[in-house]
Amino acid sequence: MVIVCLYCFFVTIISTLISLVVERNTNAWMIYLDIRLIAILYSGIIGIAFRSCMTTWCLKKTDPLFVSMFKPFAIVFALLIGTFCFRDAFYLGSLVGSVTTVIGFYAVMWGKTQEKYYEGNNLETLAENNVPLLQNEA
Repeated sequence: MVIVCLYCFFVTIISTLISLVVERNTNAWMIYLDIRLIAILYSGIIGIAFRSCMTTWCLKKTDPLFVSMFKPFAIVFALLIGTFCFRDAFYLGSLVGSVTTVIGFYAVMWGKTQEKYYEGNNLETLAENNVPLLQNEA
C-alpha cells in the first residue's frame, strides 16, 4: 500500500506540472458541478482507492496468483466498453492483441501453478514415478 500511495503521489505531482505547462487557460482549471466532477470523483474513488483496497483484501485472503488472474479481464472489458458504449472503431488488431495477451498471461500463470505444484511435492516421490532419461545399458 505504501508503494501504491507513493506511486499515486508522484503521478499526481508529475501530471500537475505537465498540465500547468500544457494548459495555460485558467478557465480550463475550473471545476463545475457537472459530468466532469463526477468523472474526477469516480476516477479517484473507484479507479484508485476502491481498486487498491479490493486488491489488498484479495491478497490477504488468497495468493497473488489468484488476484493476478483477473488482470486480463480488464483488457477485454476495456475493449468491449470502448466499442459498444463509446462507439470506438473495432479493429481486428485490437481483438488479436487482446486475445494474445490473455492467452499469454494465462499460460504464464499456468506455468507458475505447475511450478508451485512440483516445488511442493517431494522430489523422491516424483523420481519413483518417472523413468530416468539416461539409462545405463552397459
